Amino acid sequence: MPGRLIYRPLLFPPPENAETIRFAAGPAPRARAAAYPLITHTPYFSVWAFQATLTAAPTRYWAGKPQALEVVVRVDGRAYQFLGQGASGYRTTFAMAEEQSYPVRYTFQQPVAGWKRPALANSMGWKTGPAPFKSEPGRPGTAWTGRDVWVRRKANLAGAFVVLLWHDDNAEVYLNGVLLTKRAGADGQCDHIDVPAAGRAALCQGDNVLALNCANPQSGAHLDAGLYEELPAPRLPTARQMGVAVAATQTTSTFAASPVRLTVNFLSSLLLNELETVARPVSYVTFTAVAPNGQPHPTQVLLAEAGTLASDTPYQEVAARAGAAGPLRWQALGTVAQPVLAKTGDGRRIDWGYAYLAAPVGALLGTGVPQILKTTFASTRALPAAGPACAVPAQRVAQAAVLDLGHVAAQPVEKHLLLGYDEQYAVQYFGQNLRPWWRRGPATTMEQALAAAEADYARLRQKATAFGQ
Repeated sequence: MPGRLIYRPLLFPPPENAETIRFAAGPAPRARAAAYPLITHTPYFSVWAFQATLTAAPTRYWAGKPQALEVVVRVDGRAYQFLGQGASGYRTTFAMAEEQSYPVRYTFQQPVAGWKRPALANSMGWKTGPAPFKSEPGRPGTAWTGRDVWVRRKANLAGAFVVLLWHDDNAEVYLNGVLLTKRAGADGQCDHIDVPAAGRAALCQGDNVLALNCANPQSGAHLDAGLYEELPAPRLPTARQMGVAVAATQTTSTFAASPVRLTVNFLSSLLLNELETVARPVSYVTFTAVAPNGQPHPTQVLLAEAGTLASDTPYQEVAARAGAAGPLRWQALGTVAQPVLAKTGDGRRIDWGYAYLAAPVGALLGTGVPQILKTTFASTRALPAAGPACAVPAQRVAQAAVLDLGHVAAQPVEKHLLLGYDEQYAVQYFGQNLRPWWRRGPATTMEQALAAAEADYARLRQKATAFGQ
């Protein structure tokens, strides 16, 4: 039989603990992918599972940051985690500037010894200004063009914390004079760093001082930091994974959830002889359920998509919108600011355009706090009542769909959802923002793309399956 090319537009990114597989004489060993592709359209619209067991951790952006897609199945009134895990949330103690502007004391001159302690012995040379400190012109904050900056900020603290730190380049962070972390280099994004025991012990009644020093030996400078309390996501019993398979354009996984066997299929229609469907930024998620015992079991499925799919950082404000596209109902999340192609650097995520979740008429759609969406579905099989439409930080909102598969028995039941991303503009070419290929017509809309994708669903699934065999 002729060989087939297994094609994906992005290489599998190996996790830090990836093992090297060596082949020896004899039967071929059973290997697994270093990561499993779920959504693979562009470097921005990209979601992967980094673990062999798909319920072991949150799904991720290809560069490693959480990009949470969660699936929960409810069988006979009992809920099971079926894909991914919710990313931890964070309660603000010391806000980062991106979440809330704040003033600090700072100096660009080497301060006297003891500058990081609660009491500042000599305040000469210290000024007051807004964070963050950055070399990029035209953005809020304090301009920083020298080599070093020293920063102090006070707040009344209590509890256990993680540090959120954005540093470019080398940074040291102290709490009441105790070193919390020392970081070299820069990665252009927020790092979450656990506060060590010595730092927790340094907390005192009344004002506490967070002190930072950052050195910038080369071009590009940025410093911002905050303290947050981690709020772990609620955990549900997990469905038992029976297998996962990667084909040319699809990833399929099968789970056992009590008496029901459930299969989820992620399909990105990347068939290179159909340029329109390759360019169309829409993926399909198909759920198939069957009860091997032949008895009827009421079954519902929840898919939740985190607001961080449409933001660069967890604290950018996003807002929701909703509408219809032919036989579909859809909802979407996008940042309030919409800074189109405004940032550069490695590790960036898209923070313009809108992440879409669409479903055929009959599904429930809603937005809300990720943990509440999941716990409400687990207990009631529905979504919570819609709250007021307002802008919230991306980490504190998700959009969700609930599919009712009815009473699943010996005959398989199948339903699907569509995930899409309307980036509106894809690339900046000599200062001009250009639209992606699928949006080359000035009148083309995302609603049209979703309706076309739904019309093509059965045909593309059949064609993609044949191509991958």
